[in-house]
Parts: sequence; C-alpha cells; structure tokens
Amino acid sequence: ELRAVLMSQRSYPLFAKPIDGIYSIGALELVGVEGETVRMKGGAGATVDDVIQFIVAFGRNGYLFQKRLAPHPALAERFGQTLGSVRMLVLEGPGGATVESAVAKIPRPGNVADNYWRPGNMVASLDLQLGAVRRVVSGVGEDMATHEEHPDTNADLIGFTLPLWDQAVRLCLAGAKAFPGVRTQSWDVALTPAGPVLLEVNFGGDLNLHQLA
Repeated sequence: ELRAVLMSQRSYPLFAKPIDGIYSIGALELVGVEGETVRMKGGAGATVDDVIQFIVAFGRNGYLFQKRLAPHPALAERFGQTLGSVRMLVLEGPGGATVESAVAKIPRPGNVADNYWRPGNMVASLDLQLGAVRRVVSGVGEDMATHEEHPDTNADLIGFTLPLWDQAVRLCLAGAKAFPGVRTQSWDVALTPAGPVLLEVNFGGDLNLHQLA
C-alpha cells in the first residue's frame, strides 16, 4: 500500500513524519516520483524501496502523510518558499487560556523543517498585540547572530507584521480549550494562503526559543 502511494504522481507533493517524532527527526518532504526514484526537496533522489525502508524504520508507531502547505504570499516574499510556523506559548490558568509569548520560526531554503537546530534557521521575537517582528537571531552561544535582513531574500525583517495574526491567536486559544488539563501548551501555527493552520501542540515545548529570540 505504501509503494502504491509513493508510485502515484497524484500523491505529491507530500510532507511526512513519524507520528511520535520530535525535533522533525525522520521528516521528509517529497516532491515527485520519476520511475522508481522519489524526488525530495532540494533535488536529491532515493529509490522507492529506500524510502519505504526509511519510513518503516522511523515509523514503528505510525507515520503521518500530509499535503504540503505553502506559506502565505507575504511570508514567502520575506522569508522564502519554505514553510515556517509561529510558536505560541499558551498558558491555562484560572481565567482560561492566554498567549504568554510568541516567536516566528524562519527556516532556510535547504531545510525540511523550521526547527532551530537545523543549520541557518532563525527565530524572531514577536510583539503579541501586532504580530510584528522585534528581533531575529540564529545560532546559540558565541555563534549567535542577529539579523535585520533575511540572508536569502534580503528583505527587511525588523518591524514586519505577520499576516493573519489576530486569526492565528484566536485559533490557538480555541484549540487550547480542547486540552484544559495541559497548563503549558506550545502551538505551532502555519500561516497559509487559506488562513492559519494548526500543525501540532506540545506539552511544554522548547521554551528556550522564546528566551533566545
């Protein structure tokens, strides 16, 4: 059944990841198939059998296949075509859910995901009221660097206001109601041409991102 999916052009483009994975380890972005060769982001290829073997090894508890999402045009222009997400830290208290802090994860073109550990990926501190970028960094320790312009698009970053901000905040707060027993929720939200999309929620979830930003 997996071979049939991978051999069909109608399946692509795909984003796939282990159902119980963390840090995007084992994630794949598959863009098409030519004969027995599956094409991946960046142009690399692998045989269908090798992709199946990889998925089976990483997906012992299940592997999730999703249609690849595209970034909102305003984000694509500033950050490039690789989909990034907003990480919203939502705290559940006596008065309900509130957004405590938010950052934008900005991936570089060659990376399959926006996780900060991937080379070159950046994270931006955001103004909670406006969704505007205040500060952008990459790296940690003595390798940390600040960025006022995007290194690939050369677009200004500081002061840029993310699209769909109010809708994204409302969506996260609505989602938080489904998990009232989880007091610390980190939501990843993609801002797409069709609107904000919830990618996942984490218990806790890399709180150092907010500190670094």
